[in-house]
Amino acid sequence: MDNVFERIEDSSESESENTSSSSSDDEKINDFSEPFPNHFLNMKSKEEYEKNRNQLFTKDIEVFRILVDSKNLDHSISHNTSNFVFDLHSTNNSSLNNTGGFNRFKNVIGFRLIEAIIPSSPYNVNTNNNKVYIIYNGNRYSFTLTPSNYSNTSLKDELQNKLNSSSTWIKIGNNITLANKNFTVNFNTNGDLKYTTILNESNGDSFHYNFLNDDVNSAYNILGFNRGLTNTLNSQHKSDYVPDISIHYVDVCVPEIPYIACKMNQFGRSILSRIPITSSPGSVIYYNTPDTDKEYEKFFYPISLNKISVELINDSQQHHYETNNVNVSFEFEITVLNNINLLE
Repeated sequence: MDNVFERIEDSSESESENTSSSSSDDEKINDFSEPFPNHFLNMKSKEEYEKNRNQLFTKDIEVFRILVDSKNLDHSISHNTSNFVFDLHSTNNSSLNNTGGFNRFKNVIGFRLIEAIIPSSPYNVNTNNNKVYIIYNGNRYSFTLTPSNYSNTSLKDELQNKLNSSSTWIKIGNNITLANKNFTVNFNTNGDLKYTTILNESNGDSFHYNFLNDDVNSAYNILGFNRGLTNTLNSQHKSDYVPDISIHYVDVCVPEIPYIACKMNQFGRSILSRIPITSSPGSVIYYNTPDTDKEYEKFFYPISLNKISVELINDSQQHHYETNNVNVSFEFEITVLNNINLLE
């Protein structure tokens, strides 16, 4: 057998040796560190054994894959699948999700998104981009488009209806009652793929859109206007550029992760990945992080993770992506440092 080591002695030789010599040989026989002090009985070296053991059982660095999904959340009235906290460790049933298969991760030095399953936002006009700001006869007003999934033609009709129903207008600064107006909105006149808004009033009234930088949730992009005032007060205004009613991408952010391990951006957010929206509204998007991302992985000083906060940011980079509380799912890779001595 490989693991058996025998030491064989000649009896006649042993009898002819003196007492001191026998005593010395007995000591050698009982000295299990000889004749191979750095080998096992199967002749495998101690160094080779430790190397194999560390690769299999006592690794210096260990990688885990965890699944985080919004279905596991407590779906209270305030839950939001675009912005939620997922607990990995809880006490006294304080968690908003089941944590039985998780635990606190200590000495985390790496964190990556591997896979994501998210909905393509059901509405291309939503609470992030449905405010229209307008100046009418010198007064500032705003009104709100109804969230929905529009085509350019149906959005034209919605804009015209809201322009003509002045009861939906809100004067900025105080409330005021207006008589209904007479606007006409056209799209794609002469094949230009733009909106043309016409005020059909004979009393010399005029207007212009007022998409200033400080006006929140504005519809400037979906109507094709630059941010700021349209050029002059007039009875007719056309889009500055071809309207964009699509959502291009969503950023997956986890604020607990140090910025050094994330994709650099102008807002300094902890963005792990940018997911392109290539599916039709209401469908499901499956995203797999490219293998090349692994080549650029950066590690950070050890942290402890008790929770993972997931934030989905839309392509305006200023608002949460509208999932309409459709469920999302993520697979994350966590790298843990077991041998803290490596930091010395």
